[in-house]
Amino acid sequence: MLDLTNPRHLCAASSFEEEQLSIVLNYLNLLEKLSLDLSRPVSKESSELEYIPTQFLCEFIKSVSGVGGLLFKSSFKRE
Repeated sequence: MLDLTNPRHLCAASSFEEEQLSIVLNYLNLLEKLSLDLSRPVSKESSELEYIPTQFLCEFIKSVSGVGGLLFKSSFKRE
């Protein structure tokens, strides 16, 4: 499983060489943006259309990385 619930928390930037740090930070920013998009509520009126891009990205990541799935924060609000 690829855990996108808090990418920065799961990755210690100090474990990378200085020349790799900017690349790692760019990847972390990308993963955080993906996580936010996956966690954003989808409206009932356009749910199918809004769902397609994130579903495509998840399936693509799964196919190239070999992970079984992605973990991300729920879009449902808890009361």
